[in-house]
Amino acid sequence: MTPKQVPAMLDLARKFPKVHIAWWGPTWSAVVTHSDTIKPVLRSTEGKPFTYDLFRNWLGDGLLHSSGKKWHKRRRLLTPAFHYEILKGYQKVTNQCTDVFLDKMSQPAKDGTTVDLFADVSLLTLDVILRCAFSHETACQTTPNNPYITALYRYFDLFMDRVKAPWLYSDWIWQFSGNARETKAALSVIHGTAKSVIAKRRAELADAKSSTIEELLAPSEKDDTITTTKRYPDFLDILLLSRDETGAPLPEQDILDEVNTFLFEGHDTTASGLVWIMYALAKYPEFQELARKEVDGVLDGKTELEHDELGKLPFTTMFVKECLRMYPPVPLISRRLPATFQIPNTPTLPSSIPVPEGGQCDMFIYALHHDPTLWPNPSEFDPYRFTPENSAGRDPYAFVPFSAGPRNCIGQNFAMGELKTVTARVLKRFELVEEKGFEPKPLFRFVLRSENGVRIVFKERK
Repeated sequence: MTPKQVPAMLDLARKFPKVHIAWWGPTWSAVVTHSDTIKPVLRSTEGKPFTYDLFRNWLGDGLLHSSGKKWHKRRRLLTPAFHYEILKGYQKVTNQCTDVFLDKMSQPAKDGTTVDLFADVSLLTLDVILRCAFSHETACQTTPNNPYITALYRYFDLFMDRVKAPWLYSDWIWQFSGNARETKAALSVIHGTAKSVIAKRRAELADAKSSTIEELLAPSEKDDTITTTKRYPDFLDILLLSRDETGAPLPEQDILDEVNTFLFEGHDTTASGLVWIMYALAKYPEFQELARKEVDGVLDGKTELEHDELGKLPFTTMFVKECLRMYPPVPLISRRLPATFQIPNTPTLPSSIPVPEGGQCDMFIYALHHDPTLWPNPSEFDPYRFTPENSAGRDPYAFVPFSAGPRNCIGQNFAMGELKTVTARVLKRFELVEEKGFEPKPLFRFVLRSENGVRIVFKERK
């Protein structure tokens, strides 16, 4: 969706409150834009519509695509990867990755030059997810032309070209296009990198003689002294050490699918959120100063934010949430409905709308978050919407930056911790200044981006 189409889509959502019909290439979809109509769809555990199949060659049948018993089983399997104690261990890594980003920003801050945020912030969040979920260090923030990153972003571009050309939805036609050959080459690098990470961890687990989660967590014995040398299992450990009811490990392809899925969902969406947070800090200096005073009070001379300090930043948290409302990282999500679904009556509809079995339903989160019936003066940036008093009684399905219901984002606590940590660390070191005359043009891709980038100026605090 181009910047010119965004206002038109919002106007359509307001003209037809709660639901309207839209055509996406060769198929139509029921587009729901209000908490009343989004709620019953998000409560479904069914999978994704055919448009998601266009990137199945990348993510396979992982948590994003799967449905039914496979989805339920995989969700239960991966949930322990986000246990509170494990998230605590990730905090140090997030701080270390943020240090690299802050040092990179020191040079443009010294020169007074403008920074276009997406490239550097995307490398930061990729670094975090690789090191936290996979214990894999790549120096991707400081290594130019990283082949994995280059291939990943090239794949995104090629995918969007295909989405805009419905005649290429047919795999038979698409295979003859030049883009198909380029996509295959990009996927070779992407999947090759994931396979390398998996193989390295298999070897480490074999050397440690850990074949179960319990063995990984167990203390080791040396010279009659028990010393805890094991670490908390990360996302990849859980995938590699899990066994089904017969004692068999997960198939190799299933492990690869989940690794690729989590690499994407764990870095690109968080990068979008951080970019728009930094832009909002620069655009609203009065709120930036309030958040900075709060951060200074919590850190009290320190530079790193501890995990137990994340809950001591109420205003910063409200600011982050308002950014996620104004600029939801995932502006639209889709579902395939399991049976004929009746979209409830609305004031503009004489009767409910049936969506045939297997039909597509799109949840336009960007329109939901800008619905004036749910959010008074929705174009006004106001963190105080999220005070406990103002949040009391609000429909939980009116604010869904991480989706909602049983298929909500499994890593949302991890993501919120990362968003608040990086925000606090940036505020501690820099003043963010809006570039005069610059106005981003929201662009809907996999995540919310901007057609003309998102540019701000960093200034070292005195």
